[in-house]
Amino acid sequence: MTPIGEEGVTATDGGGPGDPTAGPQAGSPAQEGSVDAVEAEATGAGSQEAGAGTAESASLPNAKKKRKVALLMAYVGHGYAGMQRNPGVRTIEEDLFRAIHKAGGISHANSDEAGFSKIHWMRAARTDKGVSAVGQVVSLRMVLEDPDILAKINAELPAQVRVFGFGRATHGFDARKHCDKRRYEYILPAWAFDPALVPPSSLLGEEDGEAVPLLETEEDGEASTALGDDEDAPAAGGDAAGDPGDAPPGTGGGVTPSVEADGALAASTGVSQPEDTGFIFDAACAARMTSILSAFEGTHNFHNFTVRVAASAPNARRYILSFRCLGAFDIGGKPWVRLVVVGQSFMLHQIRKMVGLAMAIYRGAAPADAISLALHTRIGLSGPMAPELGLFLDECYYDSYNTQFGKLHGEIHLSDFQSHVDAFKAAQLYPHIAAQDEKEGVNAVWFTTLTDRYYRFRGWRRAVTTNTPMRREDGKRGRPEGGQTRFGRAKTDARGGGVGAGFNAEYSD
Repeated sequence: MTPIGEEGVTATDGGGPGDPTAGPQAGSPAQEGSVDAVEAEATGAGSQEAGAGTAESASLPNAKKKRKVALLMAYVGHGYAGMQRNPGVRTIEEDLFRAIHKAGGISHANSDEAGFSKIHWMRAARTDKGVSAVGQVVSLRMVLEDPDILAKINAELPAQVRVFGFGRATHGFDARKHCDKRRYEYILPAWAFDPALVPPSSLLGEEDGEAVPLLETEEDGEASTALGDDEDAPAAGGDAAGDPGDAPPGTGGGVTPSVEADGALAASTGVSQPEDTGFIFDAACAARMTSILSAFEGTHNFHNFTVRVAASAPNARRYILSFRCLGAFDIGGKPWVRLVVVGQSFMLHQIRKMVGLAMAIYRGAAPADAISLALHTRIGLSGPMAPELGLFLDECYYDSYNTQFGKLHGEIHLSDFQSHVDAFKAAQLYPHIAAQDEKEGVNAVWFTTLTDRYYRFRGWRRAVTTNTPMRREDGKRGRPEGGQTRFGRAKTDARGGGVGAGFNAEYSD
C-alpha cells in the first residue's frame, strides 16, 4: 500500500485530537488522475462507478473530485455500540463519517444518511459493541485536495479513535468484499490460567459427582492435567461480564448469564481481583491452550458459537485458518495472555464464544471433547461467552486484491503503518483493557460463571449421542425467548424486537 497520509500516535499524548506527527501526504490526486481509465477497465464495476461520479460532479457547481481510498484506522470500542452505524446509538462509523465531512473529505451534499451509499462507504469488519480494533479498513470515495486532510480528520475524532493513513484504491475496491481473511486478538489476565485459582466447585467431576482437581501432584512434584467426564458441582453465584443483554438466553439447556459488569456488580457478587500466587504462564501452558484452540481450525458448522442461527443455515459454516496462544506479555507490570485467531469471516459473538468454551476446557469445567461436540451436532448447546473487553480486530488481509490490482496504486498492508499500530496498542488499547478489568472485575466476575451450573457441560455428550435436545431448567426443550434470564430482564436492542432479532442472519465479519 502506498500511503497518501499518515498520522502518528505517541505514548505520551495518547494520540489525542490535533496532534499530527507527519508531514504533507505524498501523491496528490492531480498526479494520479491518469490511471482512472486503467482502473475502470481492470475492475469492471469501476466503469459504472466512474460514470456515476462524473454525472454527480456535472450536476453540482464547483464539485470536487473524489477518489476511492482504503483508510486504515484503530479505535478503543468502549462507549460505542459497535463499528457499523445504527440510528439512535453511538457508533464508530458515525463519528468517523462526521469527522471526514468536517475535515473536507466528504462534501456537504453527501453528508446526510444517503451519503454513505453515494460515496460507496464500506467497512472491512463489523465489530460488536465494546470491541476494539487496530487494523480496521474503510473504503470510500473521498476528496483529497487538502494536503492536511488526515490531520484534520484526526482533530475531529475523540482520542480513542485514530486514522493511521490511507492510500488510493481501484474504483471497484470494497473493504469488506475484497477482504480475504481477518485476524482477531483476545487477551486474558494470566491468573485466569492458574490452577490454584480454580475453585473445586468449578471442576468437572466424575459420574458420581466427585470433583476432579485441575492438577494432580505426582511423586516427582510435577503436575499433570486431569479432566473428568460427565459431572460438575455447582459453583458460587456470579454474573457474566459480557454485553449487557446483547445475547439471548442459552441455546438449548442451561442458562447463559448476561448482565453488565461494573464496579457495583463486582462488589455485589463479592468478587475481587485474585491474589498473586506466583503462577507463571510458561511455554507448556501456551502449548496446552493452543492444542485446545486448534480444534476450531478448518471448516465447521459454528451455529453453537453465535446467536439465532440455525444449524441448517448456510452461513453457519465458517473457515478458521488458525487459532493459537502466543504466550504471555506484560501490561503495566502484570502478565496477560494473547490468543490469536485468523479466519475468513466471523459471526456475531463467535470469537467470544470460542474463547469461552476453550477456557472452560482449560480450567477443567468442560470435557476435553466439548468443542468437537459443539461443532459436530445440530443440537443446540449453550456455551459460555467471554467478555467483549479483551477482543479486538488486529488486521484485515487483501492478498487476492493485492495480487490482481496492487500494481495500480500499491498493495494494501497494515505493515505500512505498523509503528503507529504498535504505539496505539501500547498507549491506549492495552492500558484500557487492563484498567477496565482492574476497575470492574470483568474477568473475575465472568469466571465465577464458568461452571456446569450455568452451561450443563455434563449433559452435552449425552445430548449429542442420543440426538436429544437439552431441556431448560423449566423442563421445556430449546431456547427461552425473551422474558427473564437468571439475572434479569432480557434486553432489546435499537433494532427493536428481541436481542439480536433480524441482525445475525447476514452477519459475516
